[in-house]
Amino acid sequence: LAAVQQELKIYSGIADAEDKSLKIFELIEQYISMHALKITPREKACLVYLFQGNVPKQIATLMGISIRTVETHLENIKLKFGCRNTLQLISKISALS
Repeated sequence: LAAVQQELKIYSGIADAEDKSLKIFELIEQYISMHALKITPREKACLVYLFQGNVPKQIATLMGISIRTVETHLENIKLKFGCRNTLQLISKISALS
């Protein structure tokens, strides 16, 4: 759990959103382990921010990377999860809760 919190703190700029981020992160981790998927820590961070309702521009600002990089991370995630769009991606993971 400490490793998860440490990983989230790298990207989290808002302290009061950390608890919610941790729950989202755990849900994503559960889906990843159930389906034996491999995604990078930055892809996970993008996914957490996406679940919080952020758009790529906001995610880029929060992570300190370009919008294009965020879009690439999100496209890679969709490919790995077998999704055609963001809504399908969110629906797949949300079905666990």
